[in-house]
Amino acid sequence: MAKGQGSKFTTRADGTKIKVNKTQPRHMATLVNERKAMQLRVNGCSYSEIGEVMKISAKTAHGLVMGCLLREKEDCAEAIPEARQIELARLDNYLKALEPRTSKGDTMAIQTAIKAGERRSRLAGLDLPTDVKLTGTGEGGAITLEVFRKMVEDSSADPESDLDSTTV
Repeated sequence: MAKGQGSKFTTRADGTKIKVNKTQPRHMATLVNERKAMQLRVNGCSYSEIGEVMKISAKTAHGLVMGCLLREKEDCAEAIPEARQIELARLDNYLKALEPRTSKGDTMAIQTAIKAGERRSRLAGLDLPTDVKLTGTGEGGAITLEVFRKMVEDSSADPESDLDSTTV
């Protein structure tokens, strides 16, 4: 076996990274326990109930579920660049297939190519961020998304506030 094969860094529930050998029985048992705890959580069990079923503490049950979620998040993050490349290649194929019709002036093909090109630009990160403004009915006119978020945070922080009476 090549050096480092079977080893990987993983993130614990507390956020610390550790090196693990994915073929160690202890690591494999942790994965099985994480999946079992996650399935129980998905089925609606509380951490205390998971602990009772698995004969562990509620804190350990929470750690297993969080570990499973972190691992899933890492796996998704690792797959995103690959999925982006696949989608970009797919869009390139669409544009290549449309080229004979667009060069002849087929308006439907041109519209489709424009949409595919727009999607490709967004996916590749070529488009500039859009400045989003929410318009209100009050005297202040438009508000920025950041101001709106701050208003929501402020109203959430005060449980006595009445959102129904607030005009945005």
